[in-house]
Amino acid sequence: MMRLRNSGGDGDQSYFGERFEAEQVDEDWFPGILKRGSAWLVRIVSGNHCGEYLALTSRVNASLEEQMAVRNHLSVVVQVLTAPGPGFVENEITAPAIGMTVVEVLTPPSGK
Repeated sequence: MMRLRNSGGDGDQSYFGERFEAEQVDEDWFPGILKRGSAWLVRIVSGNHCGEYLALTSRVNASLEEQMAVRNHLSVVVQVLTAPGPGFVENEITAPAIGMTVVEVLTPPSGK
């Protein structure tokens, strides 16, 4: 399981005003692709928003996988999932973009 840590960010300071850690998770209800493109699903495991789900998409032309191949920091757009679970459908209410940040990969995915 990959573990990530944010380092501040532009946008909703209730999320980016403090550091938090998150773990990449695999849930059957999450499609792995959003309107912005390929997305990683993570669950916050520390801080004020512990337990919440976020979707991360690349903020640059390189995919998240391509970014990770060359460094352990990823430039991402963050969407908070307000209605996670079976039946999840992305829209402006269920997955609003809350900002941009750089996340540090603390523990790479298995096999890397």
